[in-house]
Amino acid sequence: MAEQKTKATEQLLTMSQVEELMRKREALKSVNEFKIACQVLEIIKLDPTPKLDKKKQPILDDDGQPTFWDEAFWVVGATMGSEEGFMLSSIQVQNIEVGNTYLFTGRIKNRKVKPETITLI
Repeated sequence: MAEQKTKATEQLLTMSQVEELMRKREALKSVNEFKIACQVLEIIKLDPTPKLDKKKQPILDDDGQPTFWDEAFWVVGATMGSEEGFMLSSIQVQNIEVGNTYLFTGRIKNRKVKPETITLI
């Protein structure tokens, strides 16, 4: 019986250990990095989006024509048990093909996944 009590007390953490575990947990919450491996199922070219000012009015170029954001593509990828989608630039989409599997790594910005590196796996 004394052995069981000793084993139980050995598993207890000190206050400093608990605080360290809590700090690590909080640090994990604030990390905005992601990694996802998926097979590319579909690449969809998105319609050009006009640039708007703070008053939601179109931003015009020197000739008075509305300006647009760079070309963007929506990529749908299959992961284990689900499908994920995210936007890629026209430069990034040149490096991928439907049917291949890639590791996408990057950051989460404004609640959207923004891949920064793409590796064929």
